[in-house]
Amino acid sequence: GVRVIDRLILQLRTLLWRHEEGRHHAFGGVPLQVMDDGRHTWLAAGGLLRACGRREPDDVLAARHAGRWRRDGAGTLWLRVDTVVDVLAHAPGRLDPRTVRLRRYLEREVLFPAAERRRRSQPG
Repeated sequence: GVRVIDRLILQLRTLLWRHEEGRHHAFGGVPLQVMDDGRHTWLAAGGLLRACGRREPDDVLAARHAGRWRRDGAGTLWLRVDTVVDVLAHAPGRLDPRTVRLRRYLEREVLFPAAERRRRSQPG
């Protein structure tokens, strides 16, 4: 009886958390949605704004990241992480400690591992 209950609990957890599996990025307690399509690494704009502590319309954010954004089927705005790092490095307030920590986090925990995965997957 206990084994059956354990299996049911495990299946229920799996069902409830299936959308979150593999998403382990967070900055300052704010979960960040990161997606790697094999060519570029993308960051959901909503998480970026919450991590920065700002409120901006999507069109303003997309204009700031000109040509390096896209929308998915659900209408979520995604920004290329390399462009986000560049914008954070050159934006007003770039020396704000939170901005510096966010930029470093994106470089170390998102961009570098993605570059290493791409490097290892290439033949030769």
